[in-house]
Amino acid sequence: MLRKVIMAFLGASSALFGEIQTIDSLQEIAPHLKNSGSESLIVFDIDETLIISDNPAFQRANFEVHRPLVRELIQKLDPQRRPLLINTMFLVSNHLLIEEKSPSLIRNWQKQGIKTMALSSAMSGKIEGTDLMEMRLKNFSKLGIDFSSTFPNHEELTFPDHNVYYGASARFKRGVLHSNSCHQTTSGRPEKGEILIRFLKTVNYMPKKIFFADDKLELLQEVEKALQESHPEIKFIGFHYRGAVHFPSKILKPEEMKASWEKLIDKTNSLKDNF
Repeated sequence: MLRKVIMAFLGASSALFGEIQTIDSLQEIAPHLKNSGSESLIVFDIDETLIISDNPAFQRANFEVHRPLVRELIQKLDPQRRPLLINTMFLVSNHLLIEEKSPSLIRNWQKQGIKTMALSSAMSGKIEGTDLMEMRLKNFSKLGIDFSSTFPNHEELTFPDHNVYYGASARFKRGVLHSNSCHQTTSGRPEKGEILIRFLKTVNYMPKKIFFADDKLELLQEVEKALQESHPEIKFIGFHYRGAVHFPSKILKPEEMKASWEKLIDKTNSLKDNF
């Protein structure tokens, strides 16, 4: 789950590419996995697909209600620091499962021999000494999500020349790949397709099918395009996940929304330069 803050909640409205369909629950992936095994890979986006902030102010329902307010508040943010905003959110809130059944679904698919992993645009390095990747893995552990068995011979990998930003680059650890590409939203460069292909080459694994669930339609399209260009033999099936839209959020009053977002923006503006 990371794009320009507003786009992170709005999603995309462009036309669907090939085999990309909208789903409201990860359970809807199951019928597509018939006869799938170790030659198939399921890739999950993380934020707004598997998990969501526990602060209602950072949940999609409240952004939709208070969109003008959030847009106004974001103007107080140093433009150079805007890619840091969603990542800073990790430091000021915990996370919840969007669907309580997600961990059991993932475990069941893993038991069927299907490979699973997570791929986020999130930063992979540190903010104020806190390692965002380690924080992610600890959060997954608390929520019962575990991708570590998928590529056991590759517990941790770094890609030093890929998406270098804020003192870090793309990084993989225990089944989770952070592309470190939050700053790419203004440049239009690839966020997930390029690093996914590079990762698969590094671990020497090319599946026959890739199933990819993400709440951002444009990122699914980007991954599909990258695969079509470099590995047309791989069948890609994308799932535009809309579960976060239906999450039962508490709708906040404007002053409550403003307080949380001002705190987040002040925190982001106070971060030391590491560009």
